[in-house]
Amino acid sequence: MNRLGGPVLITYTYFTQAIVDSTTQEPAGYEMLLRAWNAEQNAWLLPHDFEITVKMQMRMMRHVLRNLPNKNVSINLTAKQFAAQDTMQQLITFASRARDLGNLTVELTQAPTLEEVQTIGQQYREAGIGLALDDVGTDLDDFELIKQLAPHVDMMKYALQNTRDLGREAEAPTDIPRWKQLADDSGVDFTLEGIESFKDVQLAHHLGINWLQGFYFSRPAEKVQTSQDIPLP
Repeated sequence: MNRLGGPVLITYTYFTQAIVDSTTQEPAGYEMLLRAWNAEQNAWLLPHDFEITVKMQMRMMRHVLRNLPNKNVSINLTAKQFAAQDTMQQLITFASRARDLGNLTVELTQAPTLEEVQTIGQQYREAGIGLALDDVGTDLDDFELIKQLAPHVDMMKYALQNTRDLGREAEAPTDIPRWKQLADDSGVDFTLEGIESFKDVQLAHHLGINWLQGFYFSRPAEKVQTSQDIPLP
C-alpha cells in the first residue's frame, strides 16, 4: 500500500544482453531481462517475483525491439506462466504479428513437466517460438529430468555466474561437458552464460560452445522503455 492507502504500482523495464556467436563475436540475439524500479535504492533491480502479465511483457517488447540491431530475442517465463494456455496463445499471436520481431525464444527458469513440454511446448515450437532450458546444472540440476526434456526444446543454457555464487566455479570445467554432451546428443544448441573474462572465452572455445553471453561481451543495456511510459490500450 502507498501512503494514500492505494496499491503500490511497480514500474518494470527490460534490460537487454547480447547472446554472441563465438566465431564472429557478433550478437546473434538478445535476452530481455526484467527489472523493477526500486525507489529506495534509486536503481533498477531484479524484481521480487516475475509474475508480470504477458500483455505488459508484449508491450515492453514492442518498444525495445525498435531499438535493437538484431531482432532475435528471448524472454523468461516462470513455470506457471509457461503452463498457462492464455499466455501461450497471446505469445503465439504476438510472434505472428510483430513486424519488428525476428525469432522469439521462451526461456524456462523452472523445469516444466514432461507432459507440459510435450504438449504446450510443442505448440510453441510449431508456431515458430523456440524453447530454452535456463540455468541447467544449477537451478535446473536434475540430470535425468533434463535428459527427458532436452529433445523437446531448442537450447540449453549453463550459467557460470551461478557456479560462482554457489562457490562451485572450480567444478565448472568438468561439469559443463556433461551438459554440453547432453545438448549435443539431444540435437539442441548450448549457450554458456556468465562469460566475464578471456579465460571463460577460452574455456568455451575448448569445449566447442558456439553461443556465449556475459559481461565480457556486454553488460545488460540500460532501459529503453518502462511500463509507466507505455500507454494502456
